[in-house]
Amino acid sequence: MTLNSYQALKLDAAYRPIAIIPATDALVSHMLGKTYVLETHDRIIRSANEAHALPAVVVLKSRVVKKLRTFACSTKNLRIRDDGECQYCGTEIQPGKESVDHVKPKCKGGKHEWTNIVLSCVCCNQKKGAKTVAQAGLRLKKPPVELDYFTYLKKMCGEFEKWKIYLKG
Repeated sequence: MTLNSYQALKLDAAYRPIAIIPATDALVSHMLGKTYVLETHDRIIRSANEAHALPAVVVLKSRVVKKLRTFACSTKNLRIRDDGECQYCGTEIQPGKESVDHVKPKCKGGKHEWTNIVLSCVCCNQKKGAKTVAQAGLRLKKPPVELDYFTYLKKMCGEFEKWKIYLKG
């Protein structure tokens, strides 16, 4: 693995995940006294006089982030929220083959917002058409909610074992 491929989870002073940053940036912020290192990768960085473990998780010493990032209602972010599955039949949808369905159809006043859109396969979307979910005889797997930053991090980074305890919630 190259040095540039290592990443670190950045937590605010309240231990809430706020960003994914390059591990080298995490090391620099620690050396500048801005963060504490909670977890490290197995990689060691050496200078002429010192050796440092590459941080995997860092926490800011003093800052608590009040408002976390919000996400646009895009197909990419919808795939993340809905795990790439049709929210009506549950089939896995290949990237580029998905459809965005408005739970309350736009022609009936539905808006293009997180609480009204779901990922759908083309077959289910065509079956539903401009009808409501009930009229089409379909059922949602789960109600649509806004994609929040915590959920985004958990889904995008859940494979990093050292991050898991910081992404529970």
